[in-house]
Amino acid sequence: MMATIFLGIGAGLGILCFASALRGHRQALPAMLRNLDIDPSSRSTHRGGAGAPEGRRIRSELRRWLAERASLVMDRVPSIGDGLRRELASTGRSVDSLVERCILSSVAVAVLPFGVWAFMLFGNVEVPLVLPVWVGLIGASAGAALPLISLRRAAKDSRRQARRMVGCFLDLVVLALAGGLGIEGALHAAAAISDTRVSRELLRSLDEARDAGRTPWEALDHLGRDLVVPELVELSSAVSLAGTEGARIRSTLAAKAASIRRHELADAETDANTISERLFVPGVLLLIGFLIFIGYPAVARLSAGL
Repeated sequence: MMATIFLGIGAGLGILCFASALRGHRQALPAMLRNLDIDPSSRSTHRGGAGAPEGRRIRSELRRWLAERASLVMDRVPSIGDGLRRELASTGRSVDSLVERCILSSVAVAVLPFGVWAFMLFGNVEVPLVLPVWVGLIGASAGAALPLISLRRAAKDSRRQARRMVGCFLDLVVLALAGGLGIEGALHAAAAISDTRVSRELLRSLDEARDAGRTPWEALDHLGRDLVVPELVELSSAVSLAGTEGARIRSTLAAKAASIRRHELADAETDANTISERLFVPGVLLLIGFLIFIGYPAVARLSAGL
């Protein structure tokens, strides 16, 4: 009995440590307010310069070293590295944060079997040491893969949000064109309204293209390929026709926005059907448990009578 209790406590502590490691550190409100009061010219020195704490400087150097090694590995394996870079660009994360999450997750999962083994020994349950060693090695590999799976899921959600934003952006461009603006002015005006990450990236790309003397459709095409958003690439093709050949762009953009909305509606219906199918098995198990709960007294009395 005591071994079971300690085993449950150890498993719970391990799960809590693992969840806190994946969640990351959240800065407190007083620290955020102090950062706002710091002069911008001295903010970099305050964060990572000579006056920074030694632990923070060592952590930043370690993260930079790990990011460099991870970049070298991704360069040597382009089939995997290119996909990771696209997913990181879609989510706005950095290589060092991904490596840090992988290491923390791997260490947390690898240490958990040894904690359970120690509690079992404390409860006088003999377990060979080789068992937690092998379980820890296998768990470390699985734990390192968990942030990669989370990154892929976050990248998929980010692309869906980006596609939804592109649909709203097209509606705003159509309204701006109806108001008498040109195609370049309509693109800048529509991108400056929203405050999402994709909108900021879009506005930055358009501003950089204007300052560099490039066309806005080139900026849209480049950003769409970086963020893996095909709708932006298609938008750049439509805008280039309007800018070079004078095509009727308002009806084209309105039709494209309607197509994106239909695509989003189809994806939402697919997700709803998937969730309904997942609920089928728990519903069946709940029904079986209810039938067992109802029929157990009768079966027990019959068995006692026999």
